[in-house]
Amino acid sequence: FNCGAVLEIPQNVEIEKPIVIVTRIDREKSGSSLFPRIFVKAGNHSKVTLINVFTSGTKSKTPADKLSFVNAQANVVAEAGANVSYIEIQDLSDDVFLVSKNTSTVARDAICTSLTVGISGYQLKSEIVTRLKERGASGAMLGVVVGDKNEHLSYNTVQIHDAPDTTSDINFRIALKDKAVSAYQGNIVVAKDAQKTNAFQSNKNLLLGKEAKADSIPKLEILANDVKCSHGATVGPVDENQVFYLMTRGLDKETAEELILAGFFDTVLESFPDKTANDWIHE
Repeated sequence: FNCGAVLEIPQNVEIEKPIVIVTRIDREKSGSSLFPRIFVKAGNHSKVTLINVFTSGTKSKTPADKLSFVNAQANVVAEAGANVSYIEIQDLSDDVFLVSKNTSTVARDAICTSLTVGISGYQLKSEIVTRLKERGASGAMLGVVVGDKNEHLSYNTVQIHDAPDTTSDINFRIALKDKAVSAYQGNIVVAKDAQKTNAFQSNKNLLLGKEAKADSIPKLEILANDVKCSHGATVGPVDENQVFYLMTRGLDKETAEELILAGFFDTVLESFPDKTANDWIHE
């Protein structure tokens, strides 16, 4: 790595406001690369919200000569009873290729909630892993992604239950315009000893362009015999009846679709625990 940050929260300490880390790739230097590494350790019964932003700064109307590259890793450790909220915002220009891997390890009775916000980039490719390693651990992986033009988006989520009485929830929502393409793959892995596991996985894709394409591949790997696991996936266009209803109330078609899209994403954002961060992301 050539940049990044280390954040360690002592036990029993609660940080009230979100901590923000910004990694900016210089658009004036096409063909450059960044390798950021973020490490977060939350001590016993601590609480923190971290917002990790990848950006290219001001977008330029002229294309760059070469693609730039960001290869990022984030490791989050939530020790016993800790409560960690992690947000990753991918807001890059059309000449930046992002590859990222986020790994969360959750101890006994701890909670770790991650939110991935994919806004723009040449290609965005992320793997998000949550490992629930001790009894009572809980994890949520949320996603809000929008693609347009010729963007290619790929997201792979893995929720690993290594201990009994653990809970996980995945809610990933993707909207695509123009010729954007996305691929989502989700995997629930339940170890043999992880009895009483409760896991849910949902991926919904909204197609706003006739040439947009979304693939969804949910998978289950369950070795225990006393669990509650379910998954669901949908791919489809905006409901024309909803658009028509809003247009009869005086809205034009574009505004009506934007309103529907906001509601589509707000379902995810409202479930994230930090309201201040939610409002910022919504804007």
